Amino acid sequence: LGFPVGPAFQSERRPLPSLAELESLPGTVLFVTGDGDEFCPVPELRSLAGWIPRGEVIVIRDADHYLGRREREVAELVGDWVDAALQTS
Repeated sequence: LGFPVGPAFQSERRPLPSLAELESLPGTVLFVTGDGDEFCPVPELRSLAGWIPRGEVIVIRDADHYLGRREREVAELVGDWVDAALQTS
């Protein structure tokens, strides 16, 4: 799921969730981004995840928004994260 959070991509037609909505999310939430992601800059994504009680961020080094040719690596990281999340829930 793509979720642009940078200031240039915010829109009144598609507003970001409110802080109250984020704080009330009951499940574990994972955000994945590249350290060169122009749509979801790491600081903004970490800030967003910080409002979610069980929000986490994985940052892929030397990758942009599309994580090009790193699909296998990302899938393994997400799979490991899901395994850990299921063990703690």
